[in-house]
Amino acid sequence: MKRIVLYGVAALLSAIALCTVWIRLFVFFPGALPLPGGPHAVGRMEFDWHDETRPDPFVPSQRRELDVLVWYPAKRAGSMPAVYVRENWLRQLDRPFPFPKLNRVKTHSWDSVPVATPDRGRWPVVILSSGFGALPSEYTCITEELASRGYVVAVPANTYSGLTVVFPDGHIAKEVETLPSNDHLAQIWADDIKTVVKQLAELDESPASLFYERLALTRLGVIGHSFGGVAAAQYCIAEPTCAAGINMDGALWGDAPKRGIQSPFLFLIRDGTTAFWSSKSEKRGWARQYHEFLATYQATCALSPRCTVDIQPGFRHMNFTDSAALFRAPLVWVHPLLGSVGRSDGLGTARRKVAEFLDAWMNHSASR
Repeated sequence: MKRIVLYGVAALLSAIALCTVWIRLFVFFPGALPLPGGPHAVGRMEFDWHDETRPDPFVPSQRRELDVLVWYPAKRAGSMPAVYVRENWLRQLDRPFPFPKLNRVKTHSWDSVPVATPDRGRWPVVILSSGFGALPSEYTCITEELASRGYVVAVPANTYSGLTVVFPDGHIAKEVETLPSNDHLAQIWADDIKTVVKQLAELDESPASLFYERLALTRLGVIGHSFGGVAAAQYCIAEPTCAAGINMDGALWGDAPKRGIQSPFLFLIRDGTTAFWSSKSEKRGWARQYHEFLATYQATCALSPRCTVDIQPGFRHMNFTDSAALFRAPLVWVHPLLGSVGRSDGLGTARRKVAEFLDAWMNHSASR
């Protein structure tokens, strides 16, 4: 009998050891990002932009500074793949175990290669506002897909709000201790989108820029995830340049629930399920919040002439980000914000839904 117990204990310890090794292996070797499906090679550049006309809302003695990643249709593949995140930024990230090691993530973008020349007109432009605490690069699955299909996509980091931002020269902007109200923060992020548009216009007008006379900035796609989706809605309320907007599973603050959105707008949202191991009280809380959000989306769409709410089965909040690719089994099975949808199915659906909506309202190859 003792021998049987010892064998059982040994088997249990061996299983635990194997699971630990398995999990650690997949932390150090994250899942691969899917290949972009469009006809173009993808380039990527990084910019450190200062808006000299705009005081920083968090540090009024400074001008607003944004670190921005820009993906674009490239003339050809290059020799230097774009890194997922700069090393000096990685050192400042506080991502606990078992979050995958981002320094091992391989992109399908090429660093600073020439911009492709459209067959006619200029490339349509999309601004993506990232979620609270998210890196701009954590939407590479979507940005590479759009760039391969003929869009220029710019994603700013949210300086001083929700994320430690490390600029290319190494100086750091940490989140401020006290953030403004959600309504005020939504407007700040919407103003960041305006700053990005202004800086892109300068690139388009500069003969020294690789983007010289390449950007169609009179009609924009403005999309966002989580709180970035709030900013996208806030921008599209007031700016006639917004040709189409998408809120990927973000709440609604600011003016949208009261005024509606006149631009074509899509709420692309999760299905409201929770992790199987959540407690009953947690499940009730998440369900209540989800239905409140859903009611707000529907009320906003009632005031908006070209508005759609599209619920994605099996999705949770992070299925719209690269986490759906980077977290491999068994980690993906226990991640509370990744749903039951299959890895490739979910990523494929998110990318297709975003691209199809933008294509419907913007010329997907080139615009004037």
